[in-house]
Amino acid sequence: MSLSGLLNVLSVTPEYKHVLEEMMLDELSPQKISVMDAAKPFTVAALWRELKRPMFVILPSPEEARNLFEQVVVWLDPTDAKHVFLYPEPDSLPYERLTTDINTVRGRMQVFEALVNLNLITETDYGRATDGEAIGGSSGFDRRLAPLVIACGTAVIQKTLDPLSFRNSMHGMSIGQMASMDAVIGKWIQMGYQSVPATEVPGTFSRRGGLLDIFPSNSDLPRRIEFFGNRVEDIRVFDPETQRSLNSVSSLEIAPARELIIDGTEDPLGSLDFSNLQPDIQSKYETDIDGLFQGHWFEDAAFYTPLFHSATLLDYIPPDGCLIIDRASNLEALLDDMELQAKGIYEGQLERSQVPTGFPKPYLSPLELFKFFDLQSRLITIERFVDDTNVTRIPFSLAPGFGGKFDMIIEGVRDLLIKGVRVVVVSNQAYRLSEVFEAAGISAPVIQDLDQLPPVNSFTLLSSTSNLIHEGWSLGEDTIFFTDAEVFGVIKRATRIKRRTVRNDAFVADMVPGDFVVHVEHGIAKFNSVIREKLDDVEREYLVLQYADEDKLYVPTDQMDRVSKYAGGGRAPVLTRIGTQEWSRIKDKVKDSARIFAQELVDLYAVRELERGISFESDTAWQQEMEAGFPYDETPDQIDAIYQIKSDMESERPMDRLVCGDVGYGKTEVALRAAFKAVMSGMQVAVLVPTTVLAQQHFNTFSQRLRPYPFKVSVLSRFVNQSDQKDAVDQIREGEIDIVVGTHRLLQNDISFKNLGLVIIDEEQRFGVMHKEKLKSLRRDVDVLTLTATPIPRTLHMALVGVRDMSTIQTPPHERVPIKTYVAEFDEILLREAILRELDRGGQVYFVHNRVKDIHLMAKKIRSLVPEAKIAVGHGQMSSDELESVMVDFGAGFLDVLICTTIIQSGLDISNANTLIVNDAERFGLSQLYQLRGRVGRGQLRAYSYFFYRQDKVLSEIAEKRLKTILDATELGAGFRIAMKDLEIRGAGSLLGTEQSGHIISVGFDLYTRILSEEVARLKLGQDETGFTDLQSQFTLSYPRITVDLPVDAYVPENYIDDLVTRLSVYRRLANVRSIDEIEDIKHDLSDRFGMLPRPVEDILFVMNIRILAFMAGVASIDKSGSGISIRLSEGIGWDRNDLALKFPDVVIGNRAAKLGGVARSSHAWRDRLIEFLERMTGNQGSHQTVIDSVD
Repeated sequence: MSLSGLLNVLSVTPEYKHVLEEMMLDELSPQKISVMDAAKPFTVAALWRELKRPMFVILPSPEEARNLFEQVVVWLDPTDAKHVFLYPEPDSLPYERLTTDINTVRGRMQVFEALVNLNLITETDYGRATDGEAIGGSSGFDRRLAPLVIACGTAVIQKTLDPLSFRNSMHGMSIGQMASMDAVIGKWIQMGYQSVPATEVPGTFSRRGGLLDIFPSNSDLPRRIEFFGNRVEDIRVFDPETQRSLNSVSSLEIAPARELIIDGTEDPLGSLDFSNLQPDIQSKYETDIDGLFQGHWFEDAAFYTPLFHSATLLDYIPPDGCLIIDRASNLEALLDDMELQAKGIYEGQLERSQVPTGFPKPYLSPLELFKFFDLQSRLITIERFVDDTNVTRIPFSLAPGFGGKFDMIIEGVRDLLIKGVRVVVVSNQAYRLSEVFEAAGISAPVIQDLDQLPPVNSFTLLSSTSNLIHEGWSLGEDTIFFTDAEVFGVIKRATRIKRRTVRNDAFVADMVPGDFVVHVEHGIAKFNSVIREKLDDVEREYLVLQYADEDKLYVPTDQMDRVSKYAGGGRAPVLTRIGTQEWSRIKDKVKDSARIFAQELVDLYAVRELERGISFESDTAWQQEMEAGFPYDETPDQIDAIYQIKSDMESERPMDRLVCGDVGYGKTEVALRAAFKAVMSGMQVAVLVPTTVLAQQHFNTFSQRLRPYPFKVSVLSRFVNQSDQKDAVDQIREGEIDIVVGTHRLLQNDISFKNLGLVIIDEEQRFGVMHKEKLKSLRRDVDVLTLTATPIPRTLHMALVGVRDMSTIQTPPHERVPIKTYVAEFDEILLREAILRELDRGGQVYFVHNRVKDIHLMAKKIRSLVPEAKIAVGHGQMSSDELESVMVDFGAGFLDVLICTTIIQSGLDISNANTLIVNDAERFGLSQLYQLRGRVGRGQLRAYSYFFYRQDKVLSEIAEKRLKTILDATELGAGFRIAMKDLEIRGAGSLLGTEQSGHIISVGFDLYTRILSEEVARLKLGQDETGFTDLQSQFTLSYPRITVDLPVDAYVPENYIDDLVTRLSVYRRLANVRSIDEIEDIKHDLSDRFGMLPRPVEDILFVMNIRILAFMAGVASIDKSGSGISIRLSEGIGWDRNDLALKFPDVVIGNRAAKLGGVARSSHAWRDRLIEFLERMTGNQGSHQTVIDSVD
């Protein structure tokens, strides 16, 4: 959505014209203006567009800078909006050793590039602007290249590399350029880029043969450079997630990867006084700085930036740039506080001998900053409520509000139009408003963009799904601008979604040497290594598995689908004795138990299939409109889950669906849409949650989203007084309440519904046995939707085998950033610094202390450590009024730190709380720690979590494993990995029950689920053990055991893919191919990512092709035999011998086998002949039974 057409209304405003004219004079003087907050983005956008020169807007806080950035772009056309930049604030306080987020670096580099490019314009560049105008008369700036940079004070004063260093470090490449790959890599390393196996995040590169991948720090997507010798043949943009090329470009510019460039710089160690440091600390400084000179980068390298660079963003401002300061007094006060904190940190580190004397300040002091401001002539200062004759007040005023009362809205708009006012409304409920206005006789067509100024006495209605504009305003007597804040009385603020890059580690094959593994046919082993061997003149790679008694098994890599990582017990498993019946007996025992259990599950499934429930209506216009009001882009998994739920609801069979998704992945929105659909069909909805706090949050969420609709939403919990509870119970019974959110209070005997159609259960596993019995009575004929962030093990017995339908939401929201996690002994200094860092960026902190008896003592300690913070305590034993007051105050931002128990564990969503501190973390379970960490990091900001354990406490082995796992599993979507680790650490008993857990320990979680699922699938389809038709069960054993042993060297050479983990993931993908199309996809991906396929890779693709054709033809094995190839049929499969003999007279064909002769390694003719033979078999035998590999 663009509202650029409305900017022209300012051009005729005398006060604005005065400011504009003053800024264009040769003799400039700073200007002071007064603009209300709601109109500030509109005014900034207009000034930048009119002045046609680089502009810098500096605001007090990071949050204010982000808000202004998000709103300014809406007021500009898309072409101009591309040149608006947010200059991100640092992730750490001064003197802190913290990793800078890759997306922060990228944002800052993009700003530097845009500004440095201003000084690179030549005469030939003049006049290239779309409007044909140059900027200013003297500078010759290209209009297209004049950026608008928005920043907060702390971002502006941070030391960084200077413009000359940045410009000299830029590296350009273009098609046809001659360059040595080694020289290019050396340059990139000097620029701070790191070599990695796969290029997925900014600041990294990888080399594979004649290909170089790089993710420039100034780009949104990585590039793939293809060389032929020393010549650049092609440059392609590629997707970091799929690694697939998207399109070719002719050239690229690569900015430095870090704000620290060391090129001919003198060693700064001589300027530092190390006399106050311990030898080990001094050694770290010396080692780190020496490493930087060697081109080595490490997590906290940015700490050393002020030793090498003293520039700030101010050094990038060109002479003709315009500077806007928002509320200079507020900015000065905030920076003074920051400097006070910085001095405290520095002095504390001096006392602890952690920093040498004389270490330079990593920031420009507020005094120096304001001296710089005093020297600027093209300067505009924006102030609030200034009663000064030297201040120009732009005549904006508040727009009237209607609070969602449609009669008031209609009359208000009608009166404005009678007065000749230009009325513009932007709403995410635009289509519903259009209906209301049209019914009242006011023409209100909905448009998407406003590129021309509407005439006076007109009404314009725009649809917006983002709600980026927070408030409306009135300008003079003839223009008024409304948003949902005025129309409906509330607005859910959104953020402009921008692609953020995250590591994809969670999806890389995690089986590495040293792991315990399970082979389907041979049992539990230890994965030792990967080796390449030549047997019978055929070269391949093999997994080396070690079994009991030091026995080894060599598994061809094309059979990796037979091997999976072991998970199941709290201790190392017993290795199988190979060559005995031990493994067969174990599997038989597991299969017998699984068969009985599967029968119970299938009986339950059959009863469920016979039941008839409610068939809800198809989506209505209101449903579509409500969903369009969701202020974020739905992830693909959300879309799939919503489709599946709606399909279930529209069918006659009662829905019993589990939605399993990681914390913060959008399960609530999925549930809300289901509830809306139920109410639109005239049914009531019950939303059952485990905690009072979560009930209140869900109630607020549902109420806000459904406010424009005539639905009644209520809440039942101990936050609600007895009188109101009684009224709500009566209204539920009479059908007057459409949606009720509640805790276990909803399960009490006095609750009865008039027309219950849908039950939504959030975190079902947190309800007790008696509660679950009550739930069973609720769900006989109503639809049930269960939400859980606790991944698969806990729901295995129902969801995985199809007794309950399951939707998984695994895709992270686009703007999500992984949480930075620390595990350490309790440290008061670190605790204070962590809280101050969050407060410094305007955020809030959770401090979890799970002992009510001394929680107030802990609160007293934290108040003494951080006296500047507003602190409150919240726990489940407080009175309902007191707890509600605390939670409301924290949610509203009136408190800085909430010291609480695990009452916050489930579903609490406060986007401004982005630091979590857990005390005595060794006392918590792994899933608890993961759920707690999910309370932060739910937006665009980097979140921090600290897990403290007691000082001088020796951790148990289990506690140490838990804390190591939570430290390691920081990637997005780590929920399943956490669950599997929990299974390893605790064993399966506490999750799955004693009997079944014993089987999991004996064969591993993966194989157990496959056995159980296969038994369920067989019973559902009424088949015996020999096989069944068209089975698509997700966890059925992956593929028939087809032996393909051909005289070809089929492997992936190390000089093609040198990283073992990447090579194993390719082997696993190859072993799991199920169609010729998949092979073609893999072939395309490999050639795209790694270059031209070497012969061994082509051969392994050929072997996979033969396996698929053999499967389709019902062939059990294809082996080399002397100078020929033997083909043997599976049991129960036949062929048309006469047809095959007629077509292939050179092939010897028997009843169950055939032999293809004339096989020579130097010839390719036999390959084509073998493919033709298998294709003929597939075509002439018609349908055949698919033989599914059993686990015998």
